[in-house]
Amino acid sequence: MMTMLLFWFLMLLVLAGLTLGVATLLTGRSSAIEALGDRLARGEVTAEEYRERLELLNTARRGSSKLSWVAGALVVVGLLGLLLLGGSMDGPGMMGRMMDNSMMDRTMLGGMMGNSMMGGETRRIAPGPSPGARDVQVEGREFYFSPEEVRMGAGETVNLSFVNEGHMFHTLTVPEVGIDLRARPGDRIAAAFNAPEPGRYELVCTVPGHEDAGMRGEIVVEQE
Repeated sequence: MMTMLLFWFLMLLVLAGLTLGVATLLTGRSSAIEALGDRLARGEVTAEEYRERLELLNTARRGSSKLSWVAGALVVVGLLGLLLLGGSMDGPGMMGRMMDNSMMDRTMLGGMMGNSMMGGETRRIAPGPSPGARDVQVEGREFYFSPEEVRMGAGETVNLSFVNEGHMFHTLTVPEVGIDLRARPGDRIAAAFNAPEPGRYELVCTVPGHEDAGMRGEIVVEQE
């Protein structure tokens, strides 16, 4: 029993190290800085906003560098522990039987790794698209929405379609009305949106740190 517990503890160390390492690589991509530079060139952000967001990205990357060492250490410790454990048991056959008899098979481990690395599943927490309604597409990248402003008429129903064109998991969330569209890279998800009164509704990405890095916008509902 103790051997089995030790085996899975070491396996979880390796899994945690791999997950942390991949997550660190995703958050440290230079494409985020390149995208920010493109926005500055297009005049979508001011020089001051560019410097502020660049500092946020650089701070995040410095933190990612430290985390990468931690991830590497977890993997090394876990693998060395597994080698030592395997050497102390009755050959590789016993190790294979432990793997076969365990409740956590390969499929389960793969699902855990996929979910934790990408941040979540593509899903909609909102009414489904309305047949015949106008489609309004918003793209998400690191770290901004395009367009940042959506306009519609009061009482009009539109199908708000979120396309994740970035390299990370993102959401398009309208907190005031409870719309939450979540998408993995390359995925598309849509929901019906209706605002009976004129006003402004905030759009944000709820992944920690993404709104602060620039992923925000608004829906402007105008009186027709």
